[in-house]
Amino acid sequence: MRGGREGVRGAGVFLVRPHSEAFAAFRGIGGVQPPMNLFGLAAFLRKWGFSVRVLDFEMDGFSEEAFRALLGKEKPILVGVSLSSLNLVETKRICMVAKAAGILAVVGGPHPTAYPRDCLKFTGAWAAVVGEGEETFLELAKLARRGGKGWGKVGGIYYPQARGKGVRFTGTRPPIEDLDSLPFPDRGAEEFRKYSGSLPPGITKRTAYMMASRGCPYSCSFCQSPSLLGRRWRARSVGSFLSEMEEVASLGYGHALIDDDIFGLDPKWLSAFCRGMKEAGLARKMTWTANSRVDLVDEKILRTMKDAGCEKICLGVESGSQRILDGIGKCVKVCQIEQAFRAARRAGIATQAYAIVGHIGETAGDIRKTEELLTRIGPDFIHLSVFAPLPGTRAYDEAVSLGLYEPADNFASHGYFLREAPCGNGVFSAEELVKIRDSIQRRFYLRPAYVLRRLASIRSVQDALYDLKGLAALLFPARGPGGRGRRVDGGKPAEEVLPPVRARPPGHRGIPRHAEDRAPPHPHRPVALPLRALREDPIESRRFHILDIAVLPRARGGAMEALHIFSAFLIVAYLIYVLTGEPGASFLGSVFVFTLGGVNSSGKERRSAGDYVVPALVLFGTFYALLRGI
Repeated sequence: MRGGREGVRGAGVFLVRPHSEAFAAFRGIGGVQPPMNLFGLAAFLRKWGFSVRVLDFEMDGFSEEAFRALLGKEKPILVGVSLSSLNLVETKRICMVAKAAGILAVVGGPHPTAYPRDCLKFTGAWAAVVGEGEETFLELAKLARRGGKGWGKVGGIYYPQARGKGVRFTGTRPPIEDLDSLPFPDRGAEEFRKYSGSLPPGITKRTAYMMASRGCPYSCSFCQSPSLLGRRWRARSVGSFLSEMEEVASLGYGHALIDDDIFGLDPKWLSAFCRGMKEAGLARKMTWTANSRVDLVDEKILRTMKDAGCEKICLGVESGSQRILDGIGKCVKVCQIEQAFRAARRAGIATQAYAIVGHIGETAGDIRKTEELLTRIGPDFIHLSVFAPLPGTRAYDEAVSLGLYEPADNFASHGYFLREAPCGNGVFSAEELVKIRDSIQRRFYLRPAYVLRRLASIRSVQDALYDLKGLAALLFPARGPGGRGRRVDGGKPAEEVLPPVRARPPGHRGIPRHAEDRAPPHPHRPVALPLRALREDPIESRRFHILDIAVLPRARGGAMEALHIFSAFLIVAYLIYVLTGEPGASFLGSVFVFTLGGVNSSGKERRSAGDYVVPALVLFGTFYALLRGI
């Protein structure tokens, strides 16, 4: 399969990433992450003599007319579309345009791997690639070059047979064992320059996105990755990965995000990599970020990583409730989460915690434990998403079998930071889960201690601008297109556009609800409790930060709102004067307060003084840092 390049030179192939509203929030904060899967596939095809063009409609926007004209002008032999569950409708539009132009369109990715037959029926693609795509797509490109006949000889695809004989599966293709055989993506190409503004949370240096391994042996119920890349962990050789690091450094990148599901699962591999970074002098040129698990790191390992240039580590928390952690198959203990974040802090590595609100059967008490845990471990950043049942996962099967989710819904609503959520979790509605998520994020990021820590970490104008973008995204989350009944794709309801998807037999019947832990009447906003109740309930009392006066009686009209704004003005003016020693700062503080007051008071919920004070301090601190930096 790996030998020979006959008959393929000069052939044109388009590789396409469709647009998805699920990543709107990332565009506003850290830019659009390059589709490294497509750039890697492009390098692999070019190695075999194909001319390849990567079209990223996530970055550039999609127009059917412009795409139709481009196909007519360049006449590629094959169009490959990277299909996730989040861009299913957009993928259909792309495939329909290609089909009308008489060009073969092929879909690949996690969604076709989970439901290939339904993808073929809905998108109209000629074939669906399951699992890893490099070798399969190369054979399809060779086939298209020869006229598009002989689909049955290509392993790892589903394709519709002629004369209505149904869909045929050509058999499972084994995963690629020699990952070193895959060429490095061409980061020096002109098409890569538009991604120079793509930054991971907390990083302001030009960032390269890299891959050191594939596969994950764990069985988290919500994760799609094992269905696509397999459960067996495979790593590149340390020498190959260090060579790519050297190339990245030579191109002017100052940071690398190693985007593996689990980086350094093998301690010997990780040790050799860290030693190689130091011996080659790369640890002085490049910093890097990696994903890992809390049960795979300790202070010794993290200090070794820090010495090798590791600036940040991302760890999966998912929940602060041991009941939920056990139910989703995370296979970790809450104490291990706490130990890992303490170890990272002692090692001097920044942390990012991944967590989810709304696991199936998750109650108010479970969610409170998650918020309590996030506050206790104190990560530098949190990635807090609302539960979304993705096809090919156990959570998807459970949600369907329990009647929580209708498979005909639009998958575009499965975003991380959207204002809509795809479904409830059996305890809270979808709308409540979004409000709970937003409320937890605001309380976490607007804590005075966190704000002061972020202000103290500002070292440049870029740092200040990044924090300002993050604050804007926090106060004004992106609105997405999804939700039950929303009209998409030519005005049709989502239920008509998307075909029903057959759920596989569920692994089990979900997580049981605990009667003693029922949800409160309004779980998405602070409840006006008597002060006595707050003193008696330590969990509830810790939900209110020090400047929050939500326990005051609720007044009709704007009297209480005016009191909050006025008290916020006094607090901000005093604190800013203490911080800066400049009398004119109180005037600037009042401007920020009343500006935020006009924005916040337009919402339906009542606000407290804390809702004004801390954002005002963040804005003033950023503005002040910019002035001092300039």
